[in-house]
Amino acid sequence: MKIRAREFFYPANLLSLSRLIVVIPLWHLIRINTPEGNVWLFWIAVFGILSDILDGYLSRKFNQVTDLGIVLDPIADKIGMAVLMLALLFFRDFPLSLALLLIYRDVMIMAVGWFTLRHTDRPIMANVWGKVNTVILAYTIFLMMIGVTGTAYEIGLVLSYIIIPVSGFAYMRVGEKVLYRDGGSPLWYRLIIGGITLLALLLIWKVA
Repeated sequence: MKIRAREFFYPANLLSLSRLIVVIPLWHLIRINTPEGNVWLFWIAVFGILSDILDGYLSRKFNQVTDLGIVLDPIADKIGMAVLMLALLFFRDFPLSLALLLIYRDVMIMAVGWFTLRHTDRPIMANVWGKVNTVILAYTIFLMMIGVTGTAYEIGLVLSYIIIPVSGFAYMRVGEKVLYRDGGSPLWYRLIIGGITLLALLLIWKVA
């Protein structure tokens, strides 16, 4: 993987970096829970969603698809969503089991991504399921931030419980294809991932 300093200033990568930076005011605004703060939360959430859509478009439009962008985009999504859920968990009574499920998924994705990059020098590219996961979670979190707790929120909550493991499984499959592209049996990879996941689900069920 090759990363050059100028790549940090590409429009798409700047957008991804901005999503990492805004987690600081997001945490503060969720914690203070004021009407004015919630208005700012609304606009920051809109910015985050739009930037997530635009960064991929801009990187392709300007022919600036880079290893940095491939790694930075999903990391920004995962850290941003994890911080949001933790803040809502601590200050807005967000479901503990959903927060733990997302944190486990993101930790596993980062671990597999790091392991794959270390052993193959090929980053795992984001896939459509990761984007769907981000959109559904953003929808659910957005409704909670503005105080909507009716049917619309319940639907988002159910979809979130479904999409988190589905998107995580999709990422593990992509990682498997990258790791074993040149041959070999993925049996141990599947057993380790499956065993860790089963243990994590049992712990989440007990804690939550």
